[in-house]
Amino acid sequence: MSKIYSIIREIKNTHPGHERNMYPAIKALFQKLGHPSKNIIVDSASALGRGIPDLVIRAAVGVGEKGKALYGDWAVCEVKDEPNAFKTPASRNRILRDKEREIYYRRYILFYHGRSK
Repeated sequence: MSKIYSIIREIKNTHPGHERNMYPAIKALFQKLGHPSKNIIVDSASALGRGIPDLVIRAAVGVGEKGKALYGDWAVCEVKDEPNAFKTPASRNRILRDKEREIYYRRYILFYHGRSK
């Protein structure tokens, strides 16, 4: 079985009440997609100082005055371990409204383990 399938299985096998257990697997998934570990911030305040997202993916957004890459928050991930957390438009909108301050001008990625009741 490929490493990506193993990571997905780990995410899907997370039990409700253990959301933080999903963070390392989601970080590993983004690493497999080519993002360096140092650019994946887990459960820490973002550079914009707007709340504490579950994960933030940082990417080069420009070049500084000495030719050094400038990094910014490229994507924010909200992780939920509850089944059906993002199943309906209403539930997704409620979560996005609750996280509004964290998603100012950024992409937002929603993760959940995918098991239904």
